[in-house]
Order: sequence, then structure tokens, then C-alpha cells
Amino acid sequence: MLMPTITACRDLTSLHKLISSHSQDFNHTHLCAAMHKVVEASATSTNSEQTALAQQLLEELSVVALGCVHDMDAPALCSVLGAFSRAGGTPDLSLVQKILQHTEAQLQSFDSSGSLQIVRAMAYLGVDSHSKLMRDLLTAGTSKPEDLLRLDPGELSDTLWAAARLDIRDETFITRLVGAAVPKLHEFSAQALEETLWAAAKLDMQDEAFTTKWLDAAMDKLHAFTHANMRGTVEAAAKLGISSRTFFTKWLAAATPQLNTFSAQDLSDILIAAAKVGIVDKAFHTKWVAMAVPKLHEFNAHALSDVLCAASKLGIDQVPFITMWVAVATPKLPGMNAQDLSCILWAVAVLHVDDEAFITKWAAVATPKLHTFSDSDLSYTLRAAGKLRIRDKAFLTKWLVAAAPKLSGMGAQNLANILHLAAEFCIRDEALLDKWVAVATHKLPSMDTQNLVDTLQHAAELDIFDEAFLDKWVAVAIPKLTDMDAQNLSSILYLAAQLCIHEEAFLGKWVAVATPKLIDMDAQNLLGTLEHAAELEIIDEAFSSKLVAVAKTKMRDIDAQSLSDTLQSSHEFGTVNKSFFTN
Repeated sequence: MLMPTITACRDLTSLHKLISSHSQDFNHTHLCAAMHKVVEASATSTNSEQTALAQQLLEELSVVALGCVHDMDAPALCSVLGAFSRAGGTPDLSLVQKILQHTEAQLQSFDSSGSLQIVRAMAYLGVDSHSKLMRDLLTAGTSKPEDLLRLDPGELSDTLWAAARLDIRDETFITRLVGAAVPKLHEFSAQALEETLWAAAKLDMQDEAFTTKWLDAAMDKLHAFTHANMRGTVEAAAKLGISSRTFFTKWLAAATPQLNTFSAQDLSDILIAAAKVGIVDKAFHTKWVAMAVPKLHEFNAHALSDVLCAASKLGIDQVPFITMWVAVATPKLPGMNAQDLSCILWAVAVLHVDDEAFITKWAAVATPKLHTFSDSDLSYTLRAAGKLRIRDKAFLTKWLVAAAPKLSGMGAQNLANILHLAAEFCIRDEALLDKWVAVATHKLPSMDTQNLVDTLQHAAELDIFDEAFLDKWVAVAIPKLTDMDAQNLSSILYLAAQLCIHEEAFLGKWVAVATPKLIDMDAQNLLGTLEHAAELEIIDEAFSSKLVAVAKTKMRDIDAQSLSDTLQSSHEFGTVNKSFFTN
């Protein structure tokens, strides 16, 4: 009659005495009852000695279980594994192996519910999910889809959580499980809803019916979400790409008052997730800053980097936050990796943080780690340096030269940024520019119109006259001339004259596109266009007539010296008619 004695135990000490004296008489029912007692006591105890005793009891019960596994039928195995999982204990590895072996032997005795209970218990215990046993359990668990419909909301939530924890991606299993869960989502608790969305994110579930129903169910229960549920929900929503304005408006209303209960880690995680989702709300940002500033010293180096990047995306630039962040982050810079350092400099540039001491410290820490920067890290760092107007040419030269071997991995935008910096600071490192030309020539087709214009300008500034590069640039630019405005068209003609680009097809297309847009050029651009057209020997009657007609209307805006110089050069090529000279 052990069961009444176990039930009568009022504390872990009396339970411990009972197990010590009667362990040889325990069966699986006694095991489960004893573990239930341990769970109850652990949930209410704040005493470290009692917590240690609870763990000791679980270890002793593992040994007891090892001796009676062979007597357990399928329901008993489910009960014992479930009890261990609920107790949060980790049974002895030999016990786990023995239970799994016995489970495999008893598999034919398991119904759908029992199979799924074992799956849930295995998830709690961290058992390998890629075994034949797991596949067999899933097959048994889904052999009768109607059995899944009989699972209650708690079982459905736990099973979805277990599937995600074990990274089970069996399409049939997940489809049937989600199908059973969707009609019951409104019955899920706040905790179950958060765990279910976490599972969906972990398994990359893109199921519109599930998402819609989940959002409806969650919006009705946001008032019951704890701060941990709030954080977990927005993190999962970010991973799934959920962007419902209605949901996040309600989420903000529920989450903002709870921010004072968030730990430093919670505050970090929730802002990062908010940035991914794009939650821009002044009240939320203000409250977040008020709660985070006193706790920034608790953030580790990586969290400081992530938080500043999130702040830059959300436009959080309150002075108290930036000031405290700089003070806390500066001594922690040495503990940051290349990606952290790159993200930080970019965020500092976006937020216009003007702190010379911080930038100096950043450079001192980052430069020795140059070899660990990826092509993306280097590109963002160099773009940030440009935004921050860092004038240290030695620093920039070192970074640009370090970027040379990694140029092949950079996209068109990053390549354009690299050339921009080289031109801005007159960095003419031969190896860098040769490598840049070799790589960029093949990636010119991926550049947008503005990057094409800027790239040609910087090539001219750096005296890049590579024939293959210029030929490719011309071929790529011709179909994009139509998209250029008057300013860019004027600039392109100036650069073509500088780089001696006389390609007939290019100049012909330029004339056809530029002629109707001459009216949009200011007086200075008109004069420049006239002069460069003369240099390139562009003789086109319609173009010349339009140029003259437009120039006449803007003559008063042209200074005498510019007019004289332009007339001289254009007269040499005969591109200006008598009417223009008269005016």
C-alpha cells in the first residue's frame, strides 16, 4: 500500500525517506506519483536546499525506474517519460536508452495519443529526433488523423512545441497537426499561443490560414500575455514576416506598460525583434529608452551592438540613450567581433553620433581585426566611414587595401561605394584599383542608374582609362540613358568628354534622350553640354536647334566668362548657329 503513503508525504524530506526505504517496491505508478510530488514541491520552493534535494530525488527515481522498465506497458512508459519531462529532470542516460529500447519493442501497443505523448516527452528530455524510433512514432501518431482532432488545446500546443524542439519537418505530420490545431486556437492559453507561434517560426511554417487564425486568437488574449510571452511573440512574428498593423498596434498597447518588468536581455531581444518587424511607435520607444538606459551596463558586447543597430533602424536617437550607450559600449569594444564592430559603425553613422573619442577607440579595436571582416562587413564599415566624414587617409587606405582581396564577393552597390571612397580621398593604390576594375567590369549590369553615373565620375577622378571597363560601361549605360534626368545626362556628357568616349551608338542614344530634356537643364549645365558636345563633335541639327532655343531663354543667367569660353570651344567645331551668336 505504497500509494497512500506517497500521497501523504508533506515535504521532500519525508518523500526522500520513503524512497530510500521502499525503492525496491516501486512500480511505474509509484514513480509517477513520487515525481508529481517533486514537481509540486519544486514549483513552490524558493529554498536552495530544497531545490538541491528535488534534483537528488529525480536522480534516485531514475535509478528506481531503471529497475522496473521491463515491467512497463505502453501507457506506463508514456506516464514515466511524461513525468520526467514535467519534472524538468534529466534521467540517467542509461535509463533513457533502456526506455527507448523498451518503447521500440512496445511500439505496436501505442495508439496515436500514446505515440505523441512519447514524442512530447522526448522533446522535453532532449532525445535525438533523427532515429528510426522517432520516424515510427510519427507514423503511428498520424496513422489516424481523426485521433489528432481529439487532442485538447494543451496537447496540440505541446505537440507543436515538441515538433519544433526536435526539428521534426515531416510534411504529413505537420500538416495534419496544424490542421487539427487551427480550429481550436481560440481555446489556447496565452502561453500556448506564444509557444505555438515560436514553433511555427522554428519550423518556417508559411500557412496563411494558421497565421490569420492565430492573430485573431492572440489579439483577444494579449491582456493575459506575460512579458516573456510578449517578447517571444514579437521575435517569432519577426521570423515569420508577420506585419499586421492591427495586431502590432494592440501588441504595443499591451507590451508598453510591462516594459518595467523586462530584464536587460528581454529589453535587448524585444527591441531587436521590433526593428525586424518595423514597429515605429514614439510612446513605445520613449518607454523602452527609459527602462533600458539604467540597465545598459548589464548588456553584453553583442547585445550592445544589436541594440544600437535596432535603434538606428527605428530612429531612436534620444540623447540620454546615445550618451549612456557610448559610455557603456566604449570599454566593451574589444570583446566585439567583426560583424558587431561593422554594425556599430554603420548605426553610429545613421544616428549621427558625433563622438571623436568613441570613433578613435573603435578604429583602434577594429583595425587589428581587419582580416576577420567579411566582404559585407568591410563594405558597411567603409560606407559608414564615408557617412561619418572620417578624414584619416591612412586609416581609410589601410581598410580599402584590405578590401581588395574580398572585392569578388561584393555586390554592385558595395563596389560603387568602394570606388566612391577611393575617389573622395584620392586613394590610388594600384593593386586596389586594378582588382576593382577587374571585378566591377563584370558587375556593371547590376548597378542602378545613379551608381552607373557615380561610378563613371569616380573612374574619371581616379584616371581609370581601362578600355574593357569603359566599353562595358557604355554597353550597360545605353539602355539606361532613358531613365536619367537632365542633371545626370549633363554629367554623363562631361565624363564622356573627359574619358574620350566616342562610341557612336552611345552618343546617338544620348542625343535622342537628352534633346527633349534640355529644357530641364539650368544655365550652367546648358553651357557645359554645349561645350562637351563640341569636344565630342556631336553634330545633330535637331539637338543643336533645341539647345540654342533653350539657351536663349536662359542667357541672362550665364556669366560673361563662361559664355566666352563656351562660345570659343563650340565655334571651333561649328556647333552654334548664327542666331545664337547674335543673342
